[in-house]
Amino acid sequence: MPRTKGTPNRITAATKSLLSDLILGETDRIQEALDEVFECNKKEYLHIMIRLIPYVMPKATEVESNEAESGRKSLSWFVCSST
Repeated sequence: MPRTKGTPNRITAATKSLLSDLILGETDRIQEALDEVFECNKKEYLHIMIRLIPYVMPKATEVESNEAESGRKSLSWFVCSST
């Protein structure tokens, strides 16, 4: 029987929990491996770190503002005055 709409997937939750526990149990080994990569090849270390960042930091999204719709003026560091 399929699960009803809005019901969390228990298998997915259990898998995420299992993987999380597995990773947390390997933090010392992961750190040692990263230290070794850093010592041997700093460029590769940076590539690894760049690939890992999205897992701990959300991606920034661009926010657009339409001044006409908001009724506000955009702020500027440079204020032009006609005096």
